[in-house]
Amino acid sequence: SQEFVDRIMDSPDGFNVARLTKLAEDWFALLNSLGICVRAHNNRFYSAELCADLYSAATGLETSQAEIMTAAERGWNMYRILNVREGMGRVEDSPPEVWFEPLKVEGETRRLMDYYGRKVLTREDMGALLDDYYTERGWEPASGVPTRAKLESLGLAWALQK
Repeated sequence: SQEFVDRIMDSPDGFNVARLTKLAEDWFALLNSLGICVRAHNNRFYSAELCADLYSAATGLETSQAEIMTAAERGWNMYRILNVREGMGRVEDSPPEVWFEPLKVEGETRRLMDYYGRKVLTREDMGALLDDYYTERGWEPASGVPTRAKLESLGLAWALQK
């Protein structure tokens, strides 16, 4: 949707990689769930619409592009819920300290950079990207736990109950 494109492109660097990551993860969850190879030279021939059509043809259960992408998002949220149950959260999603240390490669010093290689990324930058990612996913920014509203929208409200 245009709203999604606007959120992705809301960045001084051209696009918000953290928000785009949500879409990529959902796409790969869909392909994996359907047993479709995720290698780019194979999956470039698929679209969510084609996946929905193939699923409908194979199962006899009519589904739409939106429904199949929601199913993929549901799968990704289940991955997260299982990790939360094991005690994983924002700390485990944060990059290790070594990422922020200069790396010497063949006499050159390299640093963690943005997608375009124009800006050295700081811990604060990475924290902001994680906030954007969690917000795009519908998870609590402070903890990375899916919100009740997100789980209810996916039919997973029961999943965080212990």
